[in-house]
Amino acid sequence: MPSRNGRAFAAAHPSTAATVLGTTRTTAPDVAAFVNGTMIRHFDFNDGYVGKEVGHPGDGIAACLAVAESQRAFGEDLVLAIVLAYEIQCGFQEAAALHPRGWDHVNYVLLSLVVAAGRLMGLSQQRLIEADQHSGERPHRDAPGPSPSGRAAQHPTRCGTRSSPRSSPDTASPDRRPSSRASWGS
Repeated sequence: MPSRNGRAFAAAHPSTAATVLGTTRTTAPDVAAFVNGTMIRHFDFNDGYVGKEVGHPGDGIAACLAVAESQRAFGEDLVLAIVLAYEIQCGFQEAAALHPRGWDHVNYVLLSLVVAAGRLMGLSQQRLIEADQHSGERPHRDAPGPSPSGRAAQHPTRCGTRSSPRSSPDTASPDRRPSSRASWGS
């Protein structure tokens, strides 16, 4: 039922940006990520990683697929973004447990996907830092709980967020994004 409901939701939000898995239907990237992620989770086709926090770094794959398709980034760029999301999330899971503070591991999914999606979108180091900082903000300044700091903001070159010396990713069209070889750790 969740898969059927998700496909119906995607049908109500048509776009040509990203595909709903198993169909020819296209929708907005955020809707495709949600629907595809729901279908993957519904059948429990996800992985598990145990550190100080238990989580599912594979939760980010549906979002990486949707952003990659919408940006026309495939192959090596997609694989590198997925690896980046895994590395960041697993690093967070190794570093700290969220459950004792009343938070869930999906907060780490969010932080890792900001960098992975931004990488696919060709964002500059400064834009990735800004996006990562916004993703860790509390919805309201008086909201309870810790405010996570951005790992990419602290270690931009280690997290693969260094911008390409050959172009300005902020103004590049999807067809002119810097190649992964120019942006990763060079």
